[in-house]
Amino acid sequence: FQRRLDLQLCSPRHAATMPKIELQIKASLENVSELAPIPGRLWHIKTKCESCGEVSESFNTITTTETVELEGSRGTAHLDIKCKMCERHGHITIEDEALPPVSESGAWAAVAVLDCRGVAPDSFQFMNQWRAKAAGDGGGAFDDVDLTEGEWADYDEASDASVSIMDLESRFESVAAAGKGKHRKRKDAPTEAAAADGGECSVRGGNAK
Repeated sequence: FQRRLDLQLCSPRHAATMPKIELQIKASLENVSELAPIPGRLWHIKTKCESCGEVSESFNTITTTETVELEGSRGTAHLDIKCKMCERHGHITIEDEALPPVSESGAWAAVAVLDCRGVAPDSFQFMNQWRAKAAGDGGGAFDDVDLTEGEWADYDEASDASVSIMDLESRFESVAAAGKGKHRKRKDAPTEAAAADGGECSVRGGNAK
């Protein structure tokens, strides 16, 4: 029975019905009115095989600026990964990373939408490549905010105020659970990857970190 269930989970039919996943973050914002990822940034994500449950040892980097062709399919994805345990393939496509900026301190907000087939996102590293805007009409812009240490602080000369981003947290939620229609579609959203073949869950499309 378990073997039959595993086969169903990795079948093309099952992959085609898997929900899209939102990467959501929250943070304590001090004199910061907007926080957003830089378009085309590297997303650092660990993945979990949907077949055997194996979690990748290191973080994979995924970006919309690089795509890979899927073996045995006409589709493409931003990441193609092979499970070291069961050797099945899975892939991830970043469907949207141009969402409204995070603007409410302490509230969850989506920063990316992922289409995952055969794998599920397990954990996330913030790293660098973020943008922030200081609060107020004359608040300045910070174009390369580094959140690698889990916090960031600076001084905004335009508003004569200290600014900071603290208490960073992240989670993954299905779009259905998060509430449909809450994220804005990109006009140039990449083509949705074709369903996994189910025959295979080394990484293509991103370097392990």
